[in-house]
Amino acid sequence: FRVFLFESSAFSAESFCPHVFVQPLYVRDDYLTMTLGDRFPGNWMFLDGGNEALAGALLKNIETRGMPFLGKMGATEALAHNPKAKDSRNHYVRQAAAYSMVMIGENQEALRRLDDLLKMLMERSGFQKWALAVHAEVASLRESLLRDPVEAKSLLERWTEETRQKLKLPS
Repeated sequence: FRVFLFESSAFSAESFCPHVFVQPLYVRDDYLTMTLGDRFPGNWMFLDGGNEALAGALLKNIETRGMPFLGKMGATEALAHNPKAKDSRNHYVRQAAAYSMVMIGENQEALRRLDDLLKMLMERSGFQKWALAVHAEVASLRESLLRDPVEAKSLLERWTEETRQKLKLPS
């Protein structure tokens, strides 16, 4: 899922925050997850008489920041080989990379990444309840991959459809 999002500000009716991000739908989630993305820098506000300049600045940022980002990170293989994923302290970044490795068939590296992710989640599970649920999901995918890589990919495809429905995205 490739997104440009113009999020309203809680502080002002005139200001907003433009973002670009990707969300691999096979990483199950109930919400939009902007972790794999970037916020356009600057202060973005609707001003009387300034909307033409605002539109120009947005289009320039979409062209110079957003489209290159989507070109770089908007494909499964790019997510699998995200250089930040291996040492990231964010479980979601690691999860997206590991699951993407399964999707592109790099199964041995996917197993290594899933094992690293399971260790990370186990360390956090004593502090954070959500980590236990994610740990169970990752372990399920790992077991499926060990049994049959085709089964693991099918599992991710089912999770894609679940996420699509939860986010109310078209097929």
